[in-house]
Amino acid sequence: MKVIFTDVPVALRVLISQSIQEGLANSQYEGQEGDTCWYQHVNQNQTVEVFGSTVIVEGERCALWGDHNAKAMHALSISGLKPSEYHTSDPRLQWHETLSSYMEGPRASYEEAIKHCRETERNPRYYKALEEAWEDAERLRQYPLRASAEMDKQQLERAREVLPLI
Repeated sequence: MKVIFTDVPVALRVLISQSIQEGLANSQYEGQEGDTCWYQHVNQNQTVEVFGSTVIVEGERCALWGDHNAKAMHALSISGLKPSEYHTSDPRLQWHETLSSYMEGPRASYEEAIKHCRETERNPRYYKALEEAWEDAERLRQYPLRASAEMDKQQLERAREVLPLI
């Protein structure tokens, strides 16, 4: 992913620069031979850079939110700024979303969420699109006859689809 923000306010640019420097200081150390070493969790191919009034974000989404760029990413995401350019391999995602945050949020469809839930073996409870089906599946598990009688056909199908994932 690559995102470019232009005309970024000075205060935000300063905040981003400071947060990156703080993150870098916490992510690197000097080795025995005076060389710069990085803690294992740091992905050096993820960048948030400030060039004048422009901020460029580039790399893999989860890593950008994980390492020394997390505070900068947060500051940008809550700023309300719209990117002037956005390049992504997954057009479903907004610039600040990870696949997990998209799937767990309100924008993912039921079909996308159930597929992702199965593939990742995550609990359906964490997916907004599966919330009703998860609740129905819980009812179906506790009160099978009553729940089956009270649910319409689609509710029952979805509850049965989610039930094995709980």
